[in-house]
Amino acid sequence: MKKVIHNLLTIKKGMFFILLFGLISTLFFACRQEKKFNDLLLEMADLPEAERQHAVDLWVGQRVTFPVIEDSVVYFIYRNRADIPVYLSGDFNGWSPDSHPFLKVIGTDLYYNRQVFPEDARVEYKLIVGKNWQIDSLNVNVSRGGYGHNSLLFMPAYRFPLETLRQRNKVYTVPDTVTYRGGGLEYRAYIYRHSSAAAGAPLLVFNDGGDYIGYGQAAVVLDNLTAEGRIPPVNAIFIDAVDRMREYRFNAAYLERLMNEILPACEKQYQWRPEKVYMGGVSLGGLTALYALKDYAATLDGVFSQSGSFWVDSLRIIEELNGVNIKGETVFISYGHWENQDENQQKVIDFLRERKVRVKIRTFYDGHNWGNWSGALSDALYFLLSPKEEHNGI
Repeated sequence: MKKVIHNLLTIKKGMFFILLFGLISTLFFACRQEKKFNDLLLEMADLPEAERQHAVDLWVGQRVTFPVIEDSVVYFIYRNRADIPVYLSGDFNGWSPDSHPFLKVIGTDLYYNRQVFPEDARVEYKLIVGKNWQIDSLNVNVSRGGYGHNSLLFMPAYRFPLETLRQRNKVYTVPDTVTYRGGGLEYRAYIYRHSSAAAGAPLLVFNDGGDYIGYGQAAVVLDNLTAEGRIPPVNAIFIDAVDRMREYRFNAAYLERLMNEILPACEKQYQWRPEKVYMGGVSLGGLTALYALKDYAATLDGVFSQSGSFWVDSLRIIEELNGVNIKGETVFISYGHWENQDENQQKVIDFLRERKVRVKIRTFYDGHNWGNWSGALSDALYFLLSPKEEHNGI
């Protein structure tokens, strides 16, 4: 300590205050280290019931964020004086309503549930209090998707996809909203035109287009990746199905309308002459993108399937593509381990590799949700569009 004081007294004045501030800050935060949750439980075990609530209030008041993350261990917290059944449900347990109960500390309003997750996981979840599904009131992070809002947890090693965020003072592309006719039906589409994209720029076709823009932030991702030089400027059509459940299940008539009526009309309207065309989608839309190779492998330069519903009709996708020459095609596949589709995904991947398809796979500790798909979109686009990735299939 004498040496530290001597050094502080013999350096320049400005540096002295900087080092002094750093020393004080270090001591302050060392003294203020948050108590481990298990230590709180042990402490309360030795307290009379009447004194436990005060210990809980003190501990909660000192915390900044919830749930409590300690390395790979997570404690979910709920507070309620009433004795009531409380459960944890999320992607990690298939949204089971009653498999993960909370425990209540007697004499307090504290309920808790302990889980262990991979350190790079992204967790969407809800609490079930009595019979009511609700978000975690202690957690400010909330996700948004087609089925409403969920509470959201990021484990320490999770890489947040910054490319999904709008940057300040940056002008972003606003897609046009248009309607095209195909097969006597009207299809709504959103047309993305990057300001630097030429008529021959790559054309991306997104199934579930409205959701890709609204929930997946796809237009923002395209602008950010282009600005960073990770992909070239592109044009894109984000198209919505009229009858999704029917049109995205091995429906050759839908693809005929899309490829031979809608896309030509779009290219004519915007005077595009794309040198390369790619198609992608999520879930059933991802299945449809891969299925499109059956009749349009010569037209499509690559496809991306995010959590593709390959399970439909017992892996029928393999049967549909079995007699098709897809050698040399380019396919990107991503999915979350908590979708419980690893086996089906792997069977399709093995099938593609056997037929010499250039395929890349990305897996995540995540579920069947737009947070997963939005975060993986940059990997798909970079693999398909970047010259650096031209020969890097896995």
